[in-house]
Amino acid sequence: MIRQTDVFPIGHFYKTHGVSGELAFSFTTAVFDRTASPYWVIEMEGILVPFFIQSCRIRSDASALVLLDGVGSEQEAKQFVGKEVFYPVALADEEIEEEIDVEENLSDLIGFQVTDEENGPLGKVVDVDDSTINVLLMVSDGHKDYLIPAAGDYLTRIDAEARHLWVKLPEELLKLQE
Repeated sequence: MIRQTDVFPIGHFYKTHGVSGELAFSFTTAVFDRTASPYWVIEMEGILVPFFIQSCRIRSDASALVLLDGVGSEQEAKQFVGKEVFYPVALADEEIEEEIDVEENLSDLIGFQVTDEENGPLGKVVDVDDSTINVLLMVSDGHKDYLIPAAGDYLTRIDAEARHLWVKLPEELLKLQE
């Protein structure tokens, strides 16, 4: 059985494409393009299910066209529209994980556990807001959400293999978000 801790989100299917079962896929990290995993994981009726990839064509730096094995028509593909797509942590290539560059690949931090050096665990990175020059990591523990500036002064250490990020945030910043 695949557990939520065994995977991390990489994007979602947002519409069907054509009549042969292809799906338009919006991704937040291209780890799937840099590593060799034969399958992705999709939550179906509350259960994480692996689906083998028949083909994947990159269209831009944030979208691709994907054909899942066993999905051969537009009707079959419709059940996947709106579904979040996950990638197996165990299959993420160590070489790729080690090349995480905070300046260029912030979306690769999605799924990382975040711990403040003074206040302990804060949650996991669930998204990256790069809509402004001040990039923010969106961190959630399921009950509380934090916006953490992705500035080098606040990020103190990254362990790519353990998928863990340490930060040192001013107390005022944490209190502001209470």
